[in-house]
Amino acid sequence: MNKSKIEWTDYTWNPVTGCRHGCSYCYARRIAHRFAKAPEAKTVHQIFAEEFNEPLSDVHELNDPVYVSGAIDPYPFGFEPAFHRYRLGEPAKKTKAARIFVSSMGDLFGDWVPTSWIQEVLDVAKKTAQHTYLFLTKNPQRYLEHSGVELEAWPHRREEIPFPSNCWVGVSVTDVSSFMWAKCRMDHIAAPIRFLSVEPLF
Repeated sequence: MNKSKIEWTDYTWNPVTGCRHGCSYCYARRIAHRFAKAPEAKTVHQIFAEEFNEPLSDVHELNDPVYVSGAIDPYPFGFEPAFHRYRLGEPAKKTKAARIFVSSMGDLFGDWVPTSWIQEVLDVAKKTAQHTYLFLTKNPQRYLEHSGVELEAWPHRREEIPFPSNCWVGVSVTDVSSFMWAKCRMDHIAAPIRFLSVEPLF
């Protein structure tokens, strides 16, 4: 968990990294490729699979950090989706209340993210009630899927998504369709704060 210079949060926490939206302006992809320690000729993903004689996977789970040349590699799979389970205990180490931006280096609610990953992250938020957690996604439909609500049933059903009360839920609005989704659906999501991030503005 890292101290953040973003004005609306105190820390960024990345238990899940990587994204498949493919946005050309993505800052997170550039950072991941810049700070990954894997050699360009062979990624840690490939080395890991070869060492343990395992097939290459679409998503990755790490219970422990990956070390390259004696240092932790924060992005051992580049910008491929990865669950850094060993990071789940980080918020509990901060006893002072803080605002925590979750998965600034990925999209926790992307279609490719297993529901179990999301639940483990939400469980941490629930157990560390002193903090406020901020979630932001370009795939807001997943908020509804996570609650078991059928998309076709909206707006006739008003079931609520079971986010812990210390979670703020946001949507990245990038085009007209995502704006219309947010306009019609955000009021139905059970979170104390619901917000929009409009990007890019051009």
